[in-house]
Amino acid sequence: MKNSKQHHFVFFFLQKFPFKTFFLVALIIIAWLFINRDKLLEFWQAYQTRNAELARVQKLEYEMKQLEQKRTLLEQTTLETERLVREKFKMKKPGEKIIILK
Repeated sequence: MKNSKQHHFVFFFLQKFPFKTFFLVALIIIAWLFINRDKLLEFWQAYQTRNAELARVQKLEYEMKQLEQKRTLLEQTTLETERLVREKFKMKKPGEKIIILK
């Protein structure tokens, strides 16, 4: 019952004094912002730092993915590439013989 009376009082107050209520709420918010300006500035700087670090992490994750793809590609093609290079430049491993067919 008490809550309903308080609830009705708030609506009555807002209906009876709308400008005063708005002015009071605005004044309270401005006072709170003024009192907490250092903490708000600290929060904003931390937020900016966090966003910069998140962007850096995303960039590094992308670079890691690219490097992983390159590594995988190199691992898969190493033997085939080695064979093609040895054939093209007529190179051999120790113990191998080169046979040229014409």
